[in-house]
Parts: sequence; C-alpha cells; structure tokens
Amino acid sequence: MFRKLKKPYIIAEVGSNHNGNFKNCYKAIDSAKKSGADCIKFQLYDENYLAHPKLKTLNYIKNNSFKYQRDRFKSLKLNIDLVKKLFIYSKKKKIDFCITSFPENFVDELKNYVTFFKIASGDLNYYPLLDKIKKSGKYAVLSTGMSSYEDIANAIKKLNKKKLALLHCIASYPTPQNSLNLDNIRHLKKEFKLPTGFSDHSEGIEASFFSIFFGSIIIEKHFLPSDKTSRVADQLLSITPTQMKNLKNRIDKYFCFIG
Repeated sequence: MFRKLKKPYIIAEVGSNHNGNFKNCYKAIDSAKKSGADCIKFQLYDENYLAHPKLKTLNYIKNNSFKYQRDRFKSLKLNIDLVKKLFIYSKKKKIDFCITSFPENFVDELKNYVTFFKIASGDLNYYPLLDKIKKSGKYAVLSTGMSSYEDIANAIKKLNKKKLALLHCIASYPTPQNSLNLDNIRHLKKEFKLPTGFSDHSEGIEASFFSIFFGSIIIEKHFLPSDKTSRVADQLLSITPTQMKNLKNRIDKYFCFIG
C-alpha cells in the first residue's frame, strides 16, 4: 500500500476534535474528503487503560472542564459500534479509514473495519498491541516520537515490515518550530528503508508542506470538522478544512519539483 505511493498521502486525524458530538465525526469525514485528504483517522480507547486516575489534564489543553485526564477521555470516547458505522460511511465517501486502538483488545474486532491501523508513539514499545496488529494482517503506520533508533528497530521486528510505514513525530503539543527536526525524516528512511512520513503537531500547514522536501510520503495532521469548529482541546495544532485544501493544493503543485 504505502510502498506504491506516487505522491504524499494525507491523513486527517480527528482525534478528540469531534468534542463528544458524534455528528461531528460524520461532518469530519465529509470535510476531509472535500478538502483532498486521503484518509480519515479516529481513536478508539478504554480510558481506564489510557490514563492513570490521578493524572491531571495536560497543560496545553484549553477549553477544558475536567481536572483529570481520564475523566476527559471518558467524556470524548467513541464506541466500537459507532466506529464500524464511520468506516462504512467513509467507504461510501471513498476515503480511507484508520484507527488508533488503545489497547490491543479492539484490534481483532476492528480488523475488517479499517484500511490500516495507526500506532501512537507511546505504544511503540507496547508489544502486545504490535503482535495483535501483525496477526491481523493489516497495514500499520508507526509514530516514532520519544523513541531511540534501537526502540524503533525493536518495534519493526514485532510488525510485518512489508506492511509498515514510519512517521517522524515530535511529541510536543503544539511543537515549536525550532524543535521540528524535519531532517530526521531522511535519516529514518535511510536507516530503516521503509516508507516514511511526518506526524505534524505544529501550528498551521507549513511544517507539513516542507516535510515533503525531506522525503515525507505520508502526512498526518490533526483536523477540525469544519472551519467554524472552536473550543476543542487540540485546536492549536489542528487545521481547518480550508487549510487542508490549501495544503493539498500546495503539495500537488510543488511535489513535482523534487524529481
């Protein structure tokens, strides 16, 4: 799948930007398709596995009424039946569908309802999840934030390298411009010889666009369901449908320069 890409593949990561209103999930699929994204991505989790009950809500999150991160996650979580419906709707709209699964027990039930699985940076060394995804036979995209090259190599051994892509990622929300380290995309490609892209947590579209000149063939960007979406936690590092369309148009225009 990813080895055959002829131009950058764009993933619109909805994350928690639906803000607990499930109608926004469908709206995001429509907006992502119209804006030129290749894939829509959601998260499915059990908040009891995802956060310690006393972990306070992270500082970067604005417009938040929850003291603890677990309570916030609980208010925003999708259920597996809804995810299946979103997959069917995405298929109808002809846009690929991806899920980040926390933890591994969702993989078996979802393997027939995703184009591929996304593995978050924090789960790069969570081998039970990696084993499940490999056994599922599905493609996987692995984010590499906070990891060493040894960590990445060990994760690759747990997955099917023929059905795998890597994403350079800085796990800072939002990522300052002087921390983006886009040159690491080239080094990841050279070291691991896999399709490589960029999971962008910076503000705006500039870093995503410039990543193509460092060899990025996959771009993951947090995505707002509409241009009017506001008061969501990840707003600072997310882009609107209009910005997504601009990103897509710029890539289509300038990717040919690379040769």
